[in-house]
Amino acid sequence: MTIKNTLPTESDDLAELLTAEALVFGYLNRVFYEKPAAEFLAMQKSEALFADWPLAIDDEFTTTGVSIMRVFTDSWVPERLDSLKHDYRRLFIGPGHIPAPPWESVYLSIDGLVYEEQTMAVRKFYARYGLQSPKRYKEPDDHFGLEMAFLAHLCALGLAAIKADDPEALASHLEAKREFLKEHLLLWAPTFLNRVIEHAQTAYYRGAAYLALGSINHVAERLGLELEQEPENP
Repeated sequence: MTIKNTLPTESDDLAELLTAEALVFGYLNRVFYEKPAAEFLAMQKSEALFADWPLAIDDEFTTTGVSIMRVFTDSWVPERLDSLKHDYRRLFIGPGHIPAPPWESVYLSIDGLVYEEQTMAVRKFYARYGLQSPKRYKEPDDHFGLEMAFLAHLCALGLAAIKADDPEALASHLEAKREFLKEHLLLWAPTFLNRVIEHAQTAYYRGAAYLALGSINHVAERLGLELEQEPENP
């Protein structure tokens, strides 16, 4: 991984970018953290969400994800909800073997367990901004969906700093986002998302994983972070 000292500086362009990122990461939080809900899926169809994806569609992951999700949402009917619920449980919850555990510590800790050093590090990162997991004592803080929500929160703070004309606060929030990506998400999310792509039985979760890969890589590049190796396409 290499680091470049480059940050977007035009406030109008940056505000537009942060708005798009906040929308995308908020969406990914709901997809990966919440159980599938009929209302949320119906909204994606009624608002033609994938006809105008907020971030640039200029990489193979985003292009693939948008294409899959557009077909899925266009053909969505409520009768398919049970299959999504089954796929969600099978991929992320169990019982039994979980093919795509959604917690950072599973991928980075020595024993592959939850509530390890990585979980505590993520908890401390949230606490710097007065945040904590909504299920702190029932679920690890380093769930992929929660990490998406945290990125969305940092984007919102950046937008507030632009509105307040506070360049120091803006720089601090951008640096926090870069640090969180470098020390956490970029180290494990590609592996997790590729497992989702490989094992998902529904187009919905496969497409969402492609979108997440593209979105994370897009934001990382804008913050001067590059992966030495692109995640493999199963």
